[in-house]
Amino acid sequence: MIRPDLGQEVEFLRSQVEALNLELVRRNQQLRDLLAIVNTVPDILFTLDHEGRLSTWNQAMEQVTGYTPEELRNKPAVEFVPSEEQDTTIKAIQRALTQGYAELDGQLLTKDGRCIPYHWTGAALKDARGNVLGVSGMGRDVTERVRAEHTLRTTQFAMDHAVDAIYWINPQAHILYTNHAASRMLGFSADEFRAMTVHDLNPDFHAAMWPQFWQETQERKTLSLETCHRAKDGRVISVEVHVNYLAYGCQAFHCVFVRDISERKRRDAEQRHGEEILRESEERFRRVFEEAPLGMCIV
Repeated sequence: MIRPDLGQEVEFLRSQVEALNLELVRRNQQLRDLLAIVNTVPDILFTLDHEGRLSTWNQAMEQVTGYTPEELRNKPAVEFVPSEEQDTTIKAIQRALTQGYAELDGQLLTKDGRCIPYHWTGAALKDARGNVLGVSGMGRDVTERVRAEHTLRTTQFAMDHAVDAIYWINPQAHILYTNHAASRMLGFSADEFRAMTVHDLNPDFHAAMWPQFWQETQERKTLSLETCHRAKDGRVISVEVHVNYLAYGCQAFHCVFVRDISERKRRDAEQRHGEEILRESEERFRRVFEEAPLGMCIV
């Protein structure tokens, strides 16, 4: 005979089991949802054990590297990087394990031998008691960033070494950037230029003229003129200036190309002087010819 209180206990236990089953189903669904999210992330997500071997990963790891799950399981992390980067990779893993966090820029070596620029981050993976189990990390493809940085460095190099002097000027007429040619032309260092304004360069360009000049370039976008710049040693140099008004985002500035035309001016002056002497000689000859008392002819 079953005691009444025993039947209640059984019913209570049955309800508890059902509740636990429902909670288990809910948590399993959450895990599946989380796994689905993890597998849609384009970044590589992974965990490593204490020995630096791959423990878990998302689908991006398989898609990017070209390895199958069987090939990836327990694969050492150093086999995903070129040989010249293996030492720095080992040290980064050790930092994550011992110091809690590490970052690294390097190359991801795929199964077919391609190297892809990647930025890696890793943190110590711990259990509930704080014991370090391994490393959890993420890798992000930075190909576009590396390409952009390379383009920027190439552009910077080209501007730094351009034949003509180049200036970047902000809306307040302050000099933001100058290249090597500007220093050679006027004798100021880059730091000295950055403490100057346009008015310090041009003895004839007063501060009161700047607002109208800025507005004119803003409307016309480009403007060319001949003027003069004062060098550090006091020399006044004739220059040809090409101003480009540029706006990027919320910033606007002048990109100015300056060429020393002193030699051209000197040659032009000599040519004009020679032409003037020739005209004067021709005029004297004409007068002599016309005023001669006797008839003259040229044979």
